[in-house]
Amino acid sequence: MQTLLPHSDNELWQQLKDGNIHALGELFSRFHSGLYAYGMKLSSSEVIVLDAIQEVFVQVWNSRSHLADARHIAAYLFRALRNEIFRIETQQKRFSAFKDMGNHLMAGMQFCCEDVVIQREVSREMREFIVQALNKLSSRQKEAIYLKFYFGLSNSEIAEIMSLQDQSVRNTLYEAIKLLRQIITVSAS
Repeated sequence: MQTLLPHSDNELWQQLKDGNIHALGELFSRFHSGLYAYGMKLSSSEVIVLDAIQEVFVQVWNSRSHLADARHIAAYLFRALRNEIFRIETQQKRFSAFKDMGNHLMAGMQFCCEDVVIQREVSREMREFIVQALNKLSSRQKEAIYLKFYFGLSNSEIAEIMSLQDQSVRNTLYEAIKLLRQIITVSAS
């Protein structure tokens, strides 16, 4: 029986590729809560999100011998979850009216205070103002901001998750922050 000592995500990934089921369990433990939070932003159905998370890890286990060395384990799992939620929802035809995947996944996304960059307690009025400002962003901008500041992912990890080029992520984040600054400046004056 193989045992695990505290390992980095990449070391666990390699152990998983070598057939260590305990490495899969440890990766699941490390990423489950983050994947769940992200999945709930993509789907309004907790059942779909939980099924998708489980399916992602089943697929990882079943294809372990063919997995590449992942540079960004988190980005790989987030992207796999995003794709799996989309696949499940498409299969169930719950959101057939949405043709654009980006709009489809982000249609109901609402930011709340805990999801944003707020790290200290602020007044209720300020939180509402920030939420209103974030909701003026496009779906793509919201998703990029969420991944960048809630999960602390790098631009390259966000690009991998959102199927964009690194430069597109930089541009999206730049435009989102620029728009937020404009909204704040107008409101402050």
